[in-house]
Amino acid sequence: MFRYLFLLFFIAATAACTGTKTTSNESDTPTDNTLKCDSENPAEDIPWIREFATNYTERRVNAHITRYELDGQYFFEINNCVNCADAMTVLYTCDHGKKCETGGIAGLQTCGDFYDRAGKGEVIWRNYKDPR
Repeated sequence: MFRYLFLLFFIAATAACTGTKTTSNESDTPTDNTLKCDSENPAEDIPWIREFATNYTERRVNAHITRYELDGQYFFEINNCVNCADAMTVLYTCDHGKKCETGGIAGLQTCGDFYDRAGKGEVIWRNYKDPR
């Protein structure tokens, strides 16, 4: 009986995976290598960010994307549940490779000193009104 419950749990857990990329060299990178990481509107100019923004525009949870620059590279932090307890925040490279993650139920912190070194980021997209 325990084996069947384990198998059922395993199937449910793997079916819930989102398919997030974990490397920077997968097919989201345009073949002409022209990602506009430093553009004025990356939420429109970078395909994977545009797709996220489109998917979250009408959702009831607050979400935002913050852009950071460090050592000449741009990184994008996806927070798909702002102010939610135990929500996971994921930091991606411009070409959608996962750099690190923070939070979640397990309290992960795989970003090291990234945020200290990168300083304050710039919110480039949100699906809620600016609280200021």
